[in-house]
Amino acid sequence: MFSELYDEELSELQRKGDLEKVKALKGLDKSVMPSLKKRIQENDKTVLNELFLPKWISWNLLYSWAIRDLDAGEKRCALCGNASRSGNDFRLKFICEACLIEIKSR
Repeated sequence: MFSELYDEELSELQRKGDLEKVKALKGLDKSVMPSLKKRIQENDKTVLNELFLPKWISWNLLYSWAIRDLDAGEKRCALCGNASRSGNDFRLKFICEACLIEIKSR
C-alpha cells in the first residue's frame, strides 16, 4: 500500500505537468539526511518537525518515499524494527534472524 503511493503520486504529477512538485519529490534523496530517512522508515512522525518540506507532502507520501528501497528484498522486523533480508514470517509479521536466534536462546 504505502510503497506504491510515492510512484503513483510521482506519475500523477508528471501527467499533470507539475514539474516543480516532481522536482521536489525527486530531490528528497538530496534534501533529507540518511539519519532522518531511517527515522521516517521507523515511522517516527516527530521527524516532520525537523524537516522543511512543502505542505503538500503528506506523512504517507514521505513514508512511502522512505520505504521504497526497503521493498527491494528487505523487510522491517516487527520486534526490533531493523531491516533485514533473512528471517521468517510469523502470523503475518516478519521477524529477523537475529531476533529469532535471541528468542530461541531464551
